[in-house]
Amino acid sequence: MGEFNLFKDIKSEIRPFHYHNEEELLQEVKKYQYAVVYRADRVDVLKAADISYLARFMELRAFDTNEELHVIQVRPGVFKGRYRTDTPVKGKNTVWEETHLLWGNPVKAPNGGINLSEYRGTKIKLRFDLDGFHDRQSNQRVFIQIRNYLNQDQERFYFEDFRFVDFFLKEVKPYE
Repeated sequence: MGEFNLFKDIKSEIRPFHYHNEEELLQEVKKYQYAVVYRADRVDVLKAADISYLARFMELRAFDTNEELHVIQVRPGVFKGRYRTDTPVKGKNTVWEETHLLWGNPVKAPNGGINLSEYRGTKIKLRFDLDGFHDRQSNQRVFIQIRNYLNQDQERFYFEDFRFVDFFLKEVKPYE
């Protein structure tokens, strides 16, 4: 992973999403590395290629390090969304790179993937493995990289959009 929590200028493009049925959307989502699918009763965090259906989702983010497809299902069969594609060359888009800790101690799941849980009740299931994960290594934690897109007018600096970029492991020091 590169440097995080910093400002940089990149070239970024937004294109509208134009699919009209769940099967076309499913095929498009499978082109990405990861997907986060928000459903009424849970949030699925998985490899995009492993998604078997998209019925009854509220929102989804399919992404890799170069692009994100963000879609909201307005009502059954009606989707609104956008693609955001980034190019790592200096451009006119200012971004703030940051990392977010996914709460919970990582443990290898019995059927593959990583379970995160902690005493406060947080439970997150990543339905995939991350390179370098060592079961029960107490100092390893799972993070997600977030890219925030900034804009400005004459009076203010503001957040315009954000996207998920990648999941990764990082060694952290325990509280002393």
